[in-house]
Amino acid sequence: MSAPEISAKVVMQLRAATGLPMMKCKEALEACGGDFEKSVEWLRKKGLETAAKKADRAMKEGRVALKSSPDGKSAVMVELSCETEPVKEGPDFKALGEKVLAAAWAHLGGKAPGEVALADALAWTAGGETLDTTIKTLVAKIGENMALRRVAALAGGRVATYVHFNGKVGVIAELAGPDAALASADAKTFGDDLCMHIAAFKPAAVSRDEIGKDLVDKEMEIYREQAKQDPKLSSKPPAVLEKILVGKLDGFFRERALLEQAWAKDGTQTVKAVLDATSKKAGGAIAVRRYVLFQVGV
Repeated sequence: MSAPEISAKVVMQLRAATGLPMMKCKEALEACGGDFEKSVEWLRKKGLETAAKKADRAMKEGRVALKSSPDGKSAVMVELSCETEPVKEGPDFKALGEKVLAAAWAHLGGKAPGEVALADALAWTAGGETLDTTIKTLVAKIGENMALRRVAALAGGRVATYVHFNGKVGVIAELAGPDAALASADAKTFGDDLCMHIAAFKPAAVSRDEIGKDLVDKEMEIYREQAKQDPKLSSKPPAVLEKILVGKLDGFFRERALLEQAWAKDGTQTVKAVLDATSKKAGGAIAVRRYVLFQVGV
């Protein structure tokens, strides 16, 4: 039995539905006896193979997207990666971001797990297929590698958010405290400014106590090696040298611990000082419980 003749019209319809090359669409139709739905499935399977071959290509571009609840008590944030600026700014990639964000919100809205395991996120469904399949299908269509890089969600008394104008940096931060204080305009302003501060200064943790011991020990090791190379320090008595190194470590904490950093909008105050002043205005003690920072390519 001869193979059915595939009309150019059907090939064009399949191309419009999938965005894939004409010859590939014709090949799919011929392989599937002209059945349109089976051809879409055939192309998808082939597309997944094509996407897998692109997995080792560098992705230095991308976009961060987030969604907040109307009451300001929860937020979800996702980061998608791609290879080039034109794809990042293209409608297909932006639409993918919205689809991934919608799936994340459906699963995480109102919850507070922090960052989520990618394997779990890629198994979520959107439009009847997993996010993993959705992303790989778009990879096959566009011919450029892309991936879901990170997903996070926070919830609490107040969750502030910020996405930089270029879509490459996003922050969600959770504030804790009395309900009335968190509902105040002062708390909202502080939360919004705090997220912009975090995006600009990129702290390692909320407080020095939360900075990992390995990172602190590594920093002290660097200071000790530097001291050995400095004649003025190497000649100091051990007890005096230790105090000097501890002082240098305090400087490290002022750079890396959020509450000890100089406030972005007023370098004469620390974040902690501004937080304390905000608490007084709001009528209750407000605390920065945690935050998540996504930066494309980092």
